[in-house]
Amino acid sequence: MLDEINLAPDSVLNRLATIILGNNIMLNERSDIIELQKNPDFRVFMCMNPPYTSAGKKQLPYALRSRLCEIYIPELDN
Repeated sequence: MLDEINLAPDSVLNRLATIILGNNIMLNERSDIIELQKNPDFRVFMCMNPPYTSAGKKQLPYALRSRLCEIYIPELDN
């Protein structure tokens, strides 16, 4: 689960889009590169408040947003 995803830098959002689209994940944080097959049940949950409601919050890029299922939950009264 990724919370406040619309505060992430564009470079992170673009990388997430490639992970969601592809079948493989490349790990290259060490000196070697490891390629992993993505599990068919792989899911990512991204939470965010509406864009432009406070400083730094923005709309998600279309490349990422078009791959997601959006669920809007209105503000609770009590």
